[in-house]
Parts: sequence; structure tokens; C-alpha cells
Amino acid sequence: MRFLSAVLAGILIVPAAEAQVVKDSFSEEEIEAALKNPRQYQIDPASVKIRRLGTVPSDIADPGEARGTDKDILSDIINVGSRIWKIIEKNKAVVDIKTTSANAFPKGISHWTELTGWRPPEATLYEYTAKNFWGKEVIKVRYQVHRMVGGSLNGKGHFLNYVTIEPLAVTAAYGYKLHLDAEIPSVANVGPNDDPIAAMVATIKWTVNTTLNTHEGTTVYYLQGDGEYRDVGGPFDDEVFRGKERISAALKNIKKADLFN
Repeated sequence: MRFLSAVLAGILIVPAAEAQVVKDSFSEEEIEAALKNPRQYQIDPASVKIRRLGTVPSDIADPGEARGTDKDILSDIINVGSRIWKIIEKNKAVVDIKTTSANAFPKGISHWTELTGWRPPEATLYEYTAKNFWGKEVIKVRYQVHRMVGGSLNGKGHFLNYVTIEPLAVTAAYGYKLHLDAEIPSVANVGPNDDPIAAMVATIKWTVNTTLNTHEGTTVYYLQGDGEYRDVGGPFDDEVFRGKERISAALKNIKKADLFN
């Protein structure tokens, strides 16, 4: 998985000083409350957890009746959809999942109906939670990662469509402001040139702001056009690597040059 490891290295091995901090405004009451009880208004990093709750059929898209194409471009795979978008801004969902999604198509394809053989779309449900230093849950988010796989060009290849993140429920305690952003840093072919398999890395970057501090993190998902799907980075309950610090340590010997090989 050279493609996945190289992209992970590029995403996760980033000095903290380079992280973008979202500036939020807080009321005088929020500032005063935080100064009186600082442990209540700070995220405990050790408490952040993400649980996978299961995979279900998705209603994000109706594959409909696909049509074939005479194009014969396979191995050069690109994302003609969205690359970066906001999911949650100041505790409110802002994404329009009907118009905001990524894909991994053969170059020269502009619409998913030019490909055939799509499987029914599906979504994997997650729950993100965080507590303060008193052990009280202050952030809870449920969201789904949607995708449609299996599209082929003249019977060749396995491509991706409608990759997007849908927030289902957001709860944030008084004095906390949550931001979630999605990014698709890379797509690639991980199969043979004459029968390619599209691969994609998708990330969710979260920022939780209070008057006292900012907590940031990144969750990484790996998708393939043949249906393979994995959680590969973040504070997942069932992952070998828990948290971006341990992932970074495991990948520290990967050179950035590998991204271009």
C-alpha cells in the first residue's frame, strides 16, 4: 500500500505550528465562565474517541440507468468532484450532500453515467465524542461516509463516485464551537493499467475551540473502487494505531518523495 502510506505521511506528519486555527468569537459570559472553571472548558485529548456504528444502504444517490461510452482512457484516474469542503461550522451542519462529493474516474470522464456496473450506494455510520477535564461529554457528532463503487468503463476497471460525509446530529456544550472539514488529498490507480482499481484517501479534520484553547485532529479513511473500505487514521476504538501521533511515528521513515513515485 505504497500509495496509502505516502499520502498518510503527507497528511499526518505536519508540525503543529502549521495547523490552521479557526478564530471564533465568544460572549463575555462564555469567557467569564471559562476563567472561573477552566477544566470545564477544555477538551481532554485522551477522551476523544470515534466509534464505527455500522454500514447501511445509502440514499445519497440513485444509480439509475448508466450508459456506456466510447472513451478508452483507464489508468489515469482523477477527481472531477469536490476536493475540500466544510461539513460543520460553529456547531451547525453546512454541507449540501446532494451537490458536494468527490469521485475517482478515468481521465476524460465527466459524469458517472458514462460508466456502467455501479453497485447500490452505501454509508458507514460513525460517532465522534470528546470530554472535558472533568470527564463530562461536551461534543458528540454522528456522521456517515457515503460512497458508490464498482463503476467500469466498457467492462474494465472499478471506480468511485459520490464519496461524501453527511452530518446526522451535532451536540456541543455551552462554550464549545466545533468545525469539521472534509478533504480528498489524493486519488490513484492501485490496480493494473488495463483493469484499474481506483483508490482514494478521504480525511475529516476537526477543530474544537473554547475561550481557553483549541483542539485539532484528523481522521483518515481509505476507499477503493472494488469496495474495499478502511478506517486508517484517527482515535478509533478498534484500530491498531490510535491517534495521529502514533501514526506519524509509524510512518516517520517515509520520504515525501514517495508521493511522486
